[in-house]
Amino acid sequence: MEDVLAIYMRPHDPDCPLVCLDEATKQLIKETRVPIPMKKGRVRRVDYEYERNGTANMFMMFAPLEGCGLTPFSNQLKFSDIRFSSTCVAV
Repeated sequence: MEDVLAIYMRPHDPDCPLVCLDEATKQLIKETRVPIPMKKGRVRRVDYEYERNGTANMFMMFAPLEGCGLTPFSNQLKFSDIRFSSTCVAV
């Protein structure tokens, strides 16, 4: 862990930027019943039942020393998606 933290302590180098990458897969859900709107003295009511509506992949790329980031989404997880996302940050 200390080795990773040492990387963040390096001085800013425009020729070799520090880019962080993280990816997550999230399940997309769709409500099967219409929520009951809130009324005076009652909160909005939402049923726990849901329908699966696929998945989405999120890629978070952030260059902390550059002050920029990018979060592309994809409905599939392929190496080409990661490669495309990485080239977006490099531009």
